[in-house]
Order: sequence, then C-alpha cells, then structure tokens
Amino acid sequence: MLMNIPYPKDADEAVKFDHTTTVKFLAARIAEGFGRGNGQDYKSWITFRQFSSRGTTTRMHSVKLKRTVILFSNVERDLFLDSEFDAGFVDYRENFRLDVDLTDGIAQKLKTRHPRYPHSPVKSVMTLDAVLSRVIGKVVVDEAVDCKYAYDLEKIRVNQKLKIHETAANHMGMHHRLNTEATVGRVRSQTIQWIRIAVKDGVIKDDAEKSLFEDIIKDSKRLAQYTTLAEYCQWRDEVCGLNAGTSMNRFRGLVWQHELNMPFDQMYPAHTPLHRITVGDPTKARLYIELNS
Repeated sequence: MLMNIPYPKDADEAVKFDHTTTVKFLAARIAEGFGRGNGQDYKSWITFRQFSSRGTTTRMHSVKLKRTVILFSNVERDLFLDSEFDAGFVDYRENFRLDVDLTDGIAQKLKTRHPRYPHSPVKSVMTLDAVLSRVIGKVVVDEAVDCKYAYDLEKIRVNQKLKIHETAANHMGMHHRLNTEATVGRVRSQTIQWIRIAVKDGVIKDDAEKSLFEDIIKDSKRLAQYTTLAEYCQWRDEVCGLNAGTSMNRFRGLVWQHELNMPFDQMYPAHTPLHRITVGDPTKARLYIELNS
C-alpha cells in the first residue's frame, strides 16, 4: 500500500533524485498528526486521495466516531462494520502509523528486510490496518488488526511484514489479530449494513421504539413461525396508521442499540422469521454512551 509521496519512479531517476524530499514529506505528515489521534480527531495515515487502489475503496461515515473512516478493501470494510456494531465498541483507528525506528529495529532482530519506498533508500512507514478499542469487562482494550485476503497469506514477503506488525503491536502492549474474508463473512456484513440504514444520529431511543419493542416480543410468541419480520412490520404500519417502512426502521434502531437481537445468517434480513427475534442486552450499548459522553 503506497501513498503518492515524492520518490523516484524508476532506477534512472533515482540516480539524481533528492531523497531528502521524501524524508521531509514524511516528517511533515508525522508533525501534522497523521496516523495518530483518537475518536473524531483521528487522522488516517493514508487518505482517500493518496491511495491508488486496484480493489474496493470505501469511505464510510460512522455515527459513533462522528467522522468518515477510510477502508481500502472489502476485508477492511467488513472488519469495521462488525467492530462498530459491537456493543463494547469505543474507537477504530484505520491505517495506524508505526514508528519507523521501532519497525526497523524489529526487522533487524527478525533478520528481515525493512520495506523501502520504490527506488529509494528511505524506509517506508509501516501501518496497521486498524487499532480497535472496545470494552472487555469494564476495561477499554486496544487490539491491533491486519486484513488480508487468504491468497495473500501464501506470499512469503506478506508474512514477513505481518510478523513485523505483530511484534510491534506486542511491543506497544496490544494483541495482534489477522482478519481474512472469512472472519466476518458476507452475510453478517450485509446484515449490519442493512441495520445501519436507519441509523443517522447515533444511539436513539424514544417512546415509539419502546412500543415496538414491547409489541414485537409479545407477538413473536403468539404468531405462527412462518411470519417474517417484513410481514409483521408491514401489518403493524397498517394497523397503527404509520408510513410504510416506519416499523422496520424502528426495528433496525432497536437492534443497533442491542435492545433486540436478530440472527446474522439470513441472506435477506427482512425475511427473518419473527420467532427468531429475541431480547438483547441494552446495558452494553449504554456503557458505550457513558464512555463517550
């Protein structure tokens, strides 16, 4: 993953290239705080405009972080969606910068070549795909995460770099985890995106949602098992005189707040049988509010 920074484009240009330009550019970005920060103030080391992606690049606004998160693959996108939805979610820092002195020292101990910018003696700034912060018990824990497609893990050089990342994360007191396209899964990721549709202003709870919560728990026990969520919400909109889609949006809000639970194995979430909807654990979602208020 390369930024559009100043470095020679080929070996011929490298002969006359002033490599201090690269060093100064990197130093300026570090001074400006890129790759560091927390929550709304975090600045990704690599930005959307500085990365020429051959894959899928996504800019996704987070109502919890109150900023736009930059994701450079479907694996990264799925990791973020799953992490943000977690009731204990606190922070997500993508493209987290590692200090070059640290990674260079680790590379020497591992007897591994440290990455450099093309045709340049300047050592590359290495980044973790994400540092995820979440509540475990009553403690906020940071975890380093890298995202790779399974076929990339067959490459020796990829594994060498991942070992540097893991060792650096451990040195910083973080556990290191590797995510592939199979870790979250497409159905779970799509379901979370479906839930997020109704989430615009963060964690919201009103009397209308409380009424739906009480009705859906009561009715799920008495209605036939073949009744789907979509059929129930459409019926409820008609009976209560609501605009079409109102009950479904309120349902999404309740799941987002962990007031209700739903399965994540349905290709079409709206077709979930009503009897599979269960009571959630809203105290976890409230803990997020307390930590971020």
